[in-house]
Parts: sequence; C-alpha cells; structure tokens
Amino acid sequence: DIWIRGRPQSVAEGRSSARRCSEGALRLVSIHPFQDRNGRPAHLLTGLVLEATGQSDDGMISVSGVLARNRDAYYGALRHAQGPHFSEAVDSTQFVEFHTKALLRAASVLEERAVQFQRVRNTLVDASGDHLGVREVTALMFMCDVGALSSSTYARQNDVSPPTASLDLRRLVGAGVLNRVGSGKNTRYVVSDAFLK
Repeated sequence: DIWIRGRPQSVAEGRSSARRCSEGALRLVSIHPFQDRNGRPAHLLTGLVLEATGQSDDGMISVSGVLARNRDAYYGALRHAQGPHFSEAVDSTQFVEFHTKALLRAASVLEERAVQFQRVRNTLVDASGDHLGVREVTALMFMCDVGALSSSTYARQNDVSPPTASLDLRRLVGAGVLNRVGSGKNTRYVVSDAFLK
C-alpha cells in the first residue's frame, strides 16, 4: 500500500508516481509470489499506482507492450537490481531508470495513438461533410481498425437501442458511407470503397 499512496512523513512520500511504479514492480517481482508469470501482476500494480496517483485514467497507460519489446533489457535491469539473492536493501537505480523510461515510452505511444485517432476522426468527419455524428465516426473508426460491424455491436458501442442502431446504419448505407454484407443475423456493415477514396 505504501507504494500506491505513500505514508505520511515516510521515504515513499515525495517520490514521483513513476518511481513508485518502478519500485513497486521491482519489489513484487523480487519476492516472486508466483511460480511463473510474475511480470503480469507487476504490470497490473504499475497501472494501479498510476491510476491511484492520478497519472492514468482507466489504465490508458500500459507498460506491458514496451517491456515485452525490450525483454532482454528488462531482465538485465531486474538482475542488476536484485543481485544473486533477495534482499530488502537493493540498489534499484538501474531498474527504476529503465522502468521509468518504459513508462515514458508507454505514455508517448498513448499520445501518438491519440493524435492518430484525432487525425482519422477529422479525416472521416471532413470526408462526410455533415453526414456523420459522434456515433457514426466511432463506428467507422472501429470498422477501419477491426473490420465488419454488426448492428448489435454498434448499439453496444454507442449505448443506443437496436432500432436506433439499425436506423443509423441504414442511413449510412444510403449515403454511400457503408456497404451492407450478408443478411439476417449475419448482417454486417463495412466501410464502402467509394467513401475511403
């Protein structure tokens, strides 16, 4: 708990959120509570610390991907910090530096995705004129990223009733933005090639 909230008048007080994340992850991995896969709980703890300290909402910053791409360096920093045997007193500097850089890279990745998301959204809105609202743009972005969309998925994504979802999708088909594929329960909607041009 001290790695999340800190103790008043303690060493943990005043540490940056990134340092708290790094030291918490190191300590959790160092005690090796599970026979295998200790990294995932450590990544979850990192997310929890970021959320509790107001640095990330809804787990938006995820360090897992960055660490997976730099696995050898991650294990090297862990080995350097842990030494040959577990000890309460460790020099965590190298691991904290590595982990903090990974957190910064994860935040940068999130920022890049947000910028790309906004660019795609703006492109879709510009291409459609006044035809698209927030629900429709959300659906188009889903289709561009994931693929075909059913009316039930559209309804869930946008928190609308099934009839509203069907009406929106039919309107987009009529405007030439979407194509309808299949029939009945197998009906899906895809972005039309004409709209993408």
